[in-house]
Amino acid sequence: MRIALPDRPPPVVAGIDEFALLKGHRYATIIIDADSGQRVDVLPDRKAATVTAWLREHPGVRVVCRDGSGAFA
Repeated sequence: MRIALPDRPPPVVAGIDEFALLKGHRYATIIIDADSGQRVDVLPDRKAATVTAWLREHPGVRVVCRDGSGAFA
């Protein structure tokens, strides 16, 4: 999460998944460009409100791919 991300336009198709920073204790969310596989952003938690806010800030995203977790439903 400390590696700076280059400035990129928001993806049209975004992939969203959560991952453990400290298994069982601390989680984050990664957003990738589903077409290129490039990392777009890393969010500090896995809350739906955080992802929703990110999506509102990036209106160019038209399709969101996610896993079956109910957290992002």
